Amino acid sequence: MIIPDGYKSFSSFEEKRKKYYEWGFKSRKKDELKSLYYKGAFTDDPYNNPEPCDIIGYYNDIEIIIELQNSGKKIIIDRRYLKQMQEKHFKQNQPD
Repeated sequence: MIIPDGYKSFSSFEEKRKKYYEWGFKSRKKDELKSLYYKGAFTDDPYNNPEPCDIIGYYNDIEIIIELQNSGKKIIIDRRYLKQMQEKHFKQNQPD
């Protein structure tokens, strides 16, 4: 996946926390970030073993940059799609 030049990294934990909240990734505790999981094509087994990820920046109001914690891959993704991936029963075009 190509990450576009010019994406914005977070300048502080506070900025990152505010963006998480703004985008709907709310944690139960005020000073913690919600644990996120990527359940897409760039993992070995997205259907049974989602990969922990971290939002490391954003390109615009919709596209965010995530880093997969196990592989270190950086991916640009629609933040709304990542939010859908957090749902317990999310499945991405799972083969029958």
